[in-house]
Amino acid sequence: MEDGYTAEKLFNSGFSYTYDDLIFLPHYIDFAADDVNLSSSLSRNIPLSTPFVASPMDTVSESAMA
Repeated sequence: MEDGYTAEKLFNSGFSYTYDDLIFLPHYIDFAADDVNLSSSLSRNIPLSTPFVASPMDTVSESAMA
């Protein structure tokens, strides 16, 4: 028996969730942390090798980041 939903079930459910709706629990992983890829694409030809996360909140990102 598993706790909660799988990622596939969660993202294909048709519902939207906020941080108040989710609880992330620590768990054992069977791969090295270096194997995790957090890269993304700014466009089709511009890859970003670092994660880029922001929010329209002054406590997260201010005008200097804009």
